[in-house]
Amino acid sequence: MKATIIGFDVKQYSDSKNTTEMESKREILRTVIQTACASFPKIKTSFNSSGTPDTGDGCFIILDSGNFEEVVNFLFLIQKELSLQKELRVRAAVHRGSVKETETINKLAKTWVGEGINHAARFLDAQPLKDLLEMNPACNFVFGISQDFCNEFKEELQTPELISDFSEYDFITKTFIGKINLYIKNISNKPMQKSFINNPALKDDFIQELNKVEFVYPDKNISNSIDTFFIYPYLTFKEKEKNYEGKIDAQDLLHNFIKEPKKIHISGEEQTGKTTLVKKYFEDLYRSNLFIPVLIQCKKEQKKALLNLISEKFIEQYNEKYSTDFYKRIVLIFDDFHYWDKKQQKKIIEGLKNSEINKSIIVTDNIFSESLDNINLLKDYSSYKIIPFGYEKRLDLINKWIDVVDESNENYQAIDELNSYVDKTLIKGLLPYTPFYVLTVLLAKKEYGQNPTDEVTSKAHCYQILVYIQLKHMGINDNQINSYLNLLGYIAYYLYINQREYLSEEDFKKLIGNYKKEFVLAGDVNMILNTFIKSPIFTNNNSFKQFGFSSEYSYYYFVGKYMADYYAKDSTVKKRVVAFIDNLSEKKNYFISIFIVHHLKEEDFFDDICNKTAKLYSNCSEAKLTKEEVLYIEDGYKQLEELVIANIDRSIENRRLEAKQKDIESDNEQEETASVNASLKEIQQAIRLTELLGQIIKNHGEIKKQKIEKYYITGMNAYRRICNYFNQNFKKYQNDFVDYVKSHFKEQSTISHKDIITRAYKIFALLNFINISATVFRATDALGAKHLVDEIIEPVFLDEKNPLVFCIYLHSVLWYKKEVPFDLIKQEIKELPETMKYLVRALICDYTDKHKVTYKDKQKLSSILMLPIKDLEYDMAK
Repeated sequence: MKATIIGFDVKQYSDSKNTTEMESKREILRTVIQTACASFPKIKTSFNSSGTPDTGDGCFIILDSGNFEEVVNFLFLIQKELSLQKELRVRAAVHRGSVKETETINKLAKTWVGEGINHAARFLDAQPLKDLLEMNPACNFVFGISQDFCNEFKEELQTPELISDFSEYDFITKTFIGKINLYIKNISNKPMQKSFINNPALKDDFIQELNKVEFVYPDKNISNSIDTFFIYPYLTFKEKEKNYEGKIDAQDLLHNFIKEPKKIHISGEEQTGKTTLVKKYFEDLYRSNLFIPVLIQCKKEQKKALLNLISEKFIEQYNEKYSTDFYKRIVLIFDDFHYWDKKQQKKIIEGLKNSEINKSIIVTDNIFSESLDNINLLKDYSSYKIIPFGYEKRLDLINKWIDVVDESNENYQAIDELNSYVDKTLIKGLLPYTPFYVLTVLLAKKEYGQNPTDEVTSKAHCYQILVYIQLKHMGINDNQINSYLNLLGYIAYYLYINQREYLSEEDFKKLIGNYKKEFVLAGDVNMILNTFIKSPIFTNNNSFKQFGFSSEYSYYYFVGKYMADYYAKDSTVKKRVVAFIDNLSEKKNYFISIFIVHHLKEEDFFDDICNKTAKLYSNCSEAKLTKEEVLYIEDGYKQLEELVIANIDRSIENRRLEAKQKDIESDNEQEETASVNASLKEIQQAIRLTELLGQIIKNHGEIKKQKIEKYYITGMNAYRRICNYFNQNFKKYQNDFVDYVKSHFKEQSTISHKDIITRAYKIFALLNFINISATVFRATDALGAKHLVDEIIEPVFLDEKNPLVFCIYLHSVLWYKKEVPFDLIKQEIKELPETMKYLVRALICDYTDKHKVTYKDKQKLSSILMLPIKDLEYDMAK
């Protein structure tokens, strides 16, 4: 677990004359700590026989909390108590790190171990802290806090000026390198602050090379450096000899490396930002002024000995003569290590084993790590793998984008719009959420998404830009791009109808020959073949050495584009498109259909999707959720958790917590399997078909308003029928469900019969609420957009006033317009059944949790919603 560790050390404890004097010093320290603990219950709980590792000349207190001010105030009390006696002089250090509880060797007691304890001991042993006590004889107590503890909590301080009473010092303890912040207020003599290394200056041309990035924002007023849009990714790792996979922020890994260097291997897929991470690591190591990083970008033709390679790269990168005096400070960073042949790789690794230079970071692609020989070659290295951005990292990247591009972000409107746009454009499973792809999508939206009547939808532009970038990598000039787009569509469709994924070189040559008989394409077959060998789209650079699409999205894009192009020209293609729409529960069909919808302009096709959506769950009526419809669950809602509106604005923290929770849920999601039952397939088909209709509604501005409104109503009614379908089943099997829950709780004999019934109905009501709220969220998400709220969604609500349609309209206004229709809520909520009142309250609480709403306005909302404003003590430990 992550914990706060407070360490104490008694000065000259081992110089005591006898054991009696030792015990006296220990007793004084124990009494002082106990006295101070009386004012801090959380610390008092942790100061006990099992929670306090004894170090002989001191102890560690382990806190499952990180309240900065509480810990510092506790140390102030220790300082006050120790100033009243003359027998004891003590130093203390506070650190934030990972610990775990374990048994002692004789299994008679518990103790704590872990990296957090080890690092806390090194901070306690920091020379600047020792010097502070030594240089001030009149002072009986000094303390410092680690940079980790300081960084984690200084942004949440109630009294941020407290930080100014600390001064930062660098220190080295054995191989551990760190920064400690010493409390120096009212202390006369302070240790001298010094840096360990004066790094040689970098060459200007190398600095320019470091700042070259793959994604370039097309605005001369914005500096495109490595820091412009960089966000550290998460890395996964496996504990050696344990079946455990962990996750660590790449920045934390570097911080750990700076404190205690070790050999690191990092791998990643294409476009995951490996080279950018390498450059950032170089930059941060250099800025630390503790190491001299040397970057080696591995190339196939390099055949050099380790020391010659280091010397050459050092001279290229630094404005100083190379010297063996730098050996102990050098960190070697190998980018694209997999490009070297096995002989060169082995020569370098052996060279590192026999060299004074023992700090290195090796970066490879993922395929490198699949070979047992390579695993054995890097057996002394700790291995990590770059993973695509989850919700939390995407939130960080979008925040940075907004800051750099200077987009208006009033009450998080830009964040929510861009977040939703990225999710719906990349789509999980279609394209990985790598920084390059996310930034390209954001740029495409900015460049092409201003006008919803664009000839091609902005989402299609995102993929088109990615394709154009890849074609440029192939060396295709502007005059040839359309020819190659057509050829790639031809290839993709050929693979699809023949149910193939790869082509041999001979098969590919024949296919190119057949294409050239129908279409004009410059160059002979061999020249075109060689162009594709260099292609990042369709190439033979894979394990099979056969030609195939290097990413699924490229394949789906080109199949979809080809079928859209030939929908009206080829009846066979048209039949296949219809077959796709009828079987969207198959993921491949759904992804291809997304691109068909993006590219196609045939309104009869859109009408066909609308008609199919209108038939979904036709045996169910559209849910209205009036008092009569929800009567069977009204009592259950009285048992649900009371909703409150918090009086403190924690919108930023709440958004980050939500993003982290989504990442956890996403990590735990199971992959789609073939053994999905028929009813689930039917639901999946219905949801995906309605989502396709939503893409037409939101992205095809050339369709007349009357038809867009028809499509919207059709999609919303489909969700309402699905809602009714589940409600009918819940109602039908209510008694069976309650009996099942009751039988489960009966196994716990401590629960009374009355409590069992209450819990059963509470769970039943909660399941119904999930169904109803999911309907509202799905309708808003799939069918809604900011430009549709006033033009389409509001008129539909006014035309058909019922509780469910009201909630869909309300949620659309809250999330797309960032407005709270106060008077409308006040008017409508009076007539709603309790179930729907609860939903409205939940929607408003969700909004106030994630947006900036003043305390005065929260009071108004709490009044009309009959919700208490939660009176929180601002507890940093929560």
